Order: sequence, then structure tokens, then C-alpha cells
Amino acid sequence: MTSLIRGWIIGCALLLPECPLAAQTNRAEVATKVHAVLKVHCARCHGNDGQAKGGFSFVLDRDRLIAREKIVPGKPAESALYQALAEGKMPPSSQKTRPAPDDVALIRRWIDEGAAPFDLAGHERTLLGHAEVVEYAATDLESIESRNRRFMRYLTLAPLYSAGLTEEELHAARQAVAKLINSLSWHARITRPIAVDPAATLFRIDLRDYKWTARMWDHLVAEYPYRVPFASPSGRRLVTRTGCETPLIRADWFIATAARPPLYHDLLQLPSTDRSLERLLQVDLLADIQDETVVRAGFNDSGVSRNNRLIERHDAAYGAYWRSYDFSDNLGRQNLFEHPLGPMPGQNSFVAAGGEIIFHLPNGLQGYLLVDAAGRRVDRAPVQIVSDPKRPDRAVENGLSCMSCHARGLIHKADQIRAHVEKNRNAFGQTDNDTVRALYRPEKELKALLEEDSNRFVKALAKTGIAASDPEPISAATGRYEATLDARMVAAEIGITAEEFAKRLRRSPGLSRLLGSLQTRGGTVQRQVFKRRFPKS
Repeated sequence: MTSLIRGWIIGCALLLPECPLAAQTNRAEVATKVHAVLKVHCARCHGNDGQAKGGFSFVLDRDRLIAREKIVPGKPAESALYQALAEGKMPPSSQKTRPAPDDVALIRRWIDEGAAPFDLAGHERTLLGHAEVVEYAATDLESIESRNRRFMRYLTLAPLYSAGLTEEELHAARQAVAKLINSLSWHARITRPIAVDPAATLFRIDLRDYKWTARMWDHLVAEYPYRVPFASPSGRRLVTRTGCETPLIRADWFIATAARPPLYHDLLQLPSTDRSLERLLQVDLLADIQDETVVRAGFNDSGVSRNNRLIERHDAAYGAYWRSYDFSDNLGRQNLFEHPLGPMPGQNSFVAAGGEIIFHLPNGLQGYLLVDAAGRRVDRAPVQIVSDPKRPDRAVENGLSCMSCHARGLIHKADQIRAHVEKNRNAFGQTDNDTVRALYRPEKELKALLEEDSNRFVKALAKTGIAASDPEPISAATGRYEATLDARMVAAEIGITAEEFAKRLRRSPGLSRLLGSLQTRGGTVQRQVFKRRFPKS
């Protein structure tokens, strides 16, 4: 081939339109880079595990960005997300790390080219409906020895899969299932649920692995709002062989519901008072204090408590028993710096308004209990005492809030009481000085115990499939479940296509009156509304 002909061929090739496969690959690469930019600069506040500022918690969900008109494909000027970045309004000025001009230009290009899905494979998934999930479960149950089938139950992530969640989001949801079910267990071993379908969206659990009974499962499903008939031959086999009317439930509902009271208390079988829990864990709190075998730290600055706070460690049957003493203000007997001793009555004894208890389960994970001033179990702590910035109402809820806050185990806090008393010896007297020194140990000793107890938890967490560097998955999955729903998500939860759901809305005036907003651009519906109408959807 002569150089002239070769040059002519190359020249013609340059004039040809871009290969469709190459164009698709290029758009996918751009989408992947955009996802990375949004994850670094926006997800902290607006991602699934962020603080959902402004009710915007889906910055990494391309389809929801489009459905809510935060992104308008092909129109950067009409895309609120891009405009906020281009004008420097987002991230807020308080954030030192900001997207570079090239990052903003990349996002503009992504929108200009049609805003390709972040996860093309997830975007092109086929529907995984109830019938398919039941078939997978029934087939799996056949592989179980007949005498053991009555102990088998199933959890499914099929609605999230069908809605097109990214593989990263599905992986986090799988982690949440494994962490939560083992956090509701008194078994000595960690046991991860077993995926039984090709997409790893359906999980088998053996009730015995968590010391659960069939009655406990029935108590769980009594609250389940998404019950559907197991009327197919496979469904009837599943019900008959497990001996359970509802042997399969949605995992996202399980995560968002069983991680909080009342189910968190019921499934973990938590006692109704702190003293009952202490007996269960072989802790004698008052004797430990009198024997000076506890380790304490008191401080003013807590990320949860509004007021001064005291934390205290006891040895327990399965590791450690930590409790906080929390206060409704900082005056009088609620001022630790004035009254550093207690809780037994005395001249320098504090009077707490409540507390949080963190204890090791037999498998190394952590259990939690919130108590009032009398030591009685409560579902939520008063917001005037402690608050959870990640929750919409800022209320600290037992289980869920504690798991989110203590994602890596115990949180180190430096003691301020010991140094305060040592600097002001004459204010307390020799006896109280000596007692404070015995209870409020040196920083080195406190830190060593905090690290030991946190390491125990982190090692157990790793057995569930969660690395120390991974985001806390339960709070993220709960936030996604609680968020408002668009048409894509509603259709996936019903187990039908978006087109079929639209037809149902058009056919039913009653249904369209309630859920018809889903047919509008950016339309959403509250979870509570959809859940109430689920049987008729």
C-alpha cells in the first residue's frame, strides 16, 4: 500500500462518525469520573450516608438526580446541581477542599452528552420481581436437608436491584444486612447470610445462627407491611417446608425497622432496666465503683451530649460494659467539675438525667441501651440532653443512632476531671482527691482500654464483610429507605416495570389521586403514603 493511499484511508477515517461502542465507552468513562467528583465533594452532606442537608441525599444516584430535576440531560444551564457548582455555592464556603475548574467542566460535559448512568450495568438490569425471587428461594431450600428447612428464612434486596442501584450501593446494603443481623444475635460466632441467587440479592439465614426462634421471626413479620401471597407452586412449597407463612421479606425494610425500637429491643431480647442488663452481663456496677475497678473520663465537649458528660468502663462477660452519665444542664448536681463522684449519694456526687450503655455481644459486636435517670430502658433520648445530627428530628434512637455514631467502636475522649481536681485540691479534700485519682485514670490507661475494646469490635465487624475504612452501612440503608420515592423506585418495589405502573395509575382514579404526583416531572411520594397503599398498588 503506497503512502498516498494509506494517507487517504486515514483521512477518510477521521471524517467518519465516532464508533457507537467507542462513544458509549467514552461516556461511561466520563460518568465514572463525575461520580468520583461528586463522591469527594458532595456526598458528605448529600450522599446516602451523609447528613441529607436540605432533604437532598441522592447526589450519587443519577436517575434520582434526573427525576428530581437536579440534572436535566443536555441542558447544563437548567441543571440545579451544575449551576450550584459553577457559581461556587456548593460545596459551602466553609469547605476547604473544593472541586477544581476541570471537575466542574467535566460535569458540564457529562450533562451536555446526556448524563450517562454512573453504573451502566445497573442501569440496564432487568426486573427481578416477587415470582423470580420466590423461585430462587424455593430452589435453594431444596438443597437444605429436610429436617433443617424449618429454620431457614430469606431476605431480599431485589427492589433495590430492580431500581438500578449501583453495585457499590448494593454492596453497602449487603453489608448492612450482615452487620445488623449479627448485631441482633447472642451467638458466639459471626455468621454472614448466604447469597443464593446469581445477582447476590437474595440471602438465606438459619435462625439458629443468631439464637433466634421461629416465634421471634413471626414477631418480626407481624410488623411487615409488604406481605404478598405465596400463591405459586414454588411459593406454596416455600411456606410448607419452612412452616412459616412469610418466610421471605425485604431486606431494606428489615434494616430500617429492626435497627430501632421496638424491634431492636425485642429481637436482641434486651432487658427493661440497666440493672437487669448488668446481671445478664455479669456486671456489678456499684461494687465495681466501690472497689475502684472502673475507668472513667469526664469532659465538657461531646459530639452527642449538649452538656458535660461522664463515660465509665466495667469488665463484662463478653468484653466490656461502657456507660455514659448524661445531664440536662451543667448546674448543681449536674456539673461534673463540681460533683465528680457518684452515682452513690454523697457531698460531691452528681445526679445524672440518663445515659447510654454500650456492651460487647458474645460475637464481639456491640449492643446498646438508652436509659432514663431511673435506669429504665427508653426508645429515644430527650433531644435537650443528647442529639443525633444525622437524623431528621435529631433524636438519638437506641440501636440505629448508636450504630451510626459508634461505627468504629468506642470514641476516644480525653478526661478533664482528674486534672481539674488535682489543680484544685483544697476545694475537694484529701479523701475525694484520692477517690477521683482512683476512678479517673491517667490518659494512657484510658486510651489503651478504648483501643482494646474498639479493636475487638472492628475485628468482629471484619467478619461481617465490613472493613474499618468502609462507611457505616446501616444508617445509609435506613436513610435511603426513609427517603421520598419516585416512580422508578415505586415500580421496583411493587415488582413491575415503570411503564406498567404508569398504566395502573391511569386505570385507577383512586390510586392516581394518591400517587398521581409520580407522573409529574420530579414527582415523589412519601414512604408512609406508599406503604399504606402497597396492597392496592
